[in-house]
Amino acid sequence: MKFLRIICSLLCSLWLILACKPTEIDSKPEIKTSSKIQLAYKEVDSLVAVFKSEAKLRNKTVSFEGITIRFNNVSTRGFWGLANPDGSIELDSLIWYDLGMVNKEWLLFHELGHAVLKREHFNRTNSNDEFYSVMFDGQAYGYGSIHYGGFRRKYYIDELFTVNTAEPEWFKLPVYLLSGKEKKLVLKEEFIDNKNNWDLAVVKILDQKLQLGAKKGINFPIKINTNEDFEIEFECKSQLASSSFGFYFGEPSRSLVFRIDLNPQNSYIFYPSNIFSTNTKLSNFNPSGFNKITLRKIGNVLEYYINERYVFHFDALITTNQNPVLLFTNDNDLEIDNITYSLIK
Repeated sequence: MKFLRIICSLLCSLWLILACKPTEIDSKPEIKTSSKIQLAYKEVDSLVAVFKSEAKLRNKTVSFEGITIRFNNVSTRGFWGLANPDGSIELDSLIWYDLGMVNKEWLLFHELGHAVLKREHFNRTNSNDEFYSVMFDGQAYGYGSIHYGGFRRKYYIDELFTVNTAEPEWFKLPVYLLSGKEKKLVLKEEFIDNKNNWDLAVVKILDQKLQLGAKKGINFPIKINTNEDFEIEFECKSQLASSSFGFYFGEPSRSLVFRIDLNPQNSYIFYPSNIFSTNTKLSNFNPSGFNKITLRKIGNVLEYYINERYVFHFDALITTNQNPVLLFTNDNDLEIDNITYSLIK
């Protein structure tokens, strides 16, 4: 009987060892009850499959032996994700829930870069202040400062699998110029009077400036065809050192074009969340004076300029030709002047 107990004990131990042996990738090391977390793990699995597919397209062999991926509260330690020396990857669930799939992809690919490809952080930037690699240090530089989506994605994945990948064309600044094109002025507004019929129930015209109060938005007075190439320019001044304002096309919940956040130390411009949630620090923005904002659409590209200095461009995924909301404000009053709207031919 004692002999049988020993044999049974050994067999149980062997079964436990085999049962706990890591699979090729274990992204579910614990029981999940929340449908939200179950969906998150399904997203991880699908993105791991994308990672493997991208590796195969580039003739790269990758091994996931010993790699585990789980959700944990790593944001309390200042991380969105964390790759540990033992091959385990931790992702913050609350951060994950708030990210779009594009940002989920680069975050997971960054951690897989550490765990699978054995990449270290690489923080070099180009003349546009855009990172050379998704392997930049998000904790040090701010996770939202990588522009990964749209036409940038292919280069970043190339560089992830092949260090020292050649610089892409979009590294050059600016890429899309007005040379060879003409601007046809459609609207010019200097607020000498209200000839363009601004809604005075929402705004005021004082001292030849449009005054937009806090937590309000104002519609553009003419219809803009977003299928055409165009340019919108205006000057604006915030009444508070810490504030934010932005610009929509169509329904605000669907088509954010940009939002500028101001604080006494830094100013940032944030780009459409329906494409990717990311931002650029504005080095030439005057938080206490007027700033000239230029928004230009040429083909499938949307460009941003602040005080006539190039800031950023990306694939323009504008899906509406409704009247845009010209501006919205959150917690500040905004002065607006010298609005122009031109078609580009």
